[in-house]
Amino acid sequence: MSNRATRRQMAKAKVPAPPQAEGVTRQRVLWASNAPFSATGYGVQTAQVVERLTRDRHEVAIACNYGLQGAETVWNGGVKMYPCGVSGYSDDIMNAHA
Repeated sequence: MSNRATRRQMAKAKVPAPPQAEGVTRQRVLWASNAPFSATGYGVQTAQVVERLTRDRHEVAIACNYGLQGAETVWNGGVKMYPCGVSGYSDDIMNAHA
């Protein structure tokens, strides 16, 4: 079975994250991209990567530059999502989210 097929099978079975390897630390990640529920390629990639990172027990937040305006919210059971700024790529507000 290929690596891709194995990952898909594990995702469907909701297999828990592997135990933490010695010397590996959990990270806090601010993912800057489109909102995971937006119907764009970046939105789909964001959803896939953030789900994998949270499954591996990393603390993840998403700084949206498209798809979320107004106020912060929570997605997928605890992932904080910060809204976009005025600038096209939200670089005017990124420091506030970090």
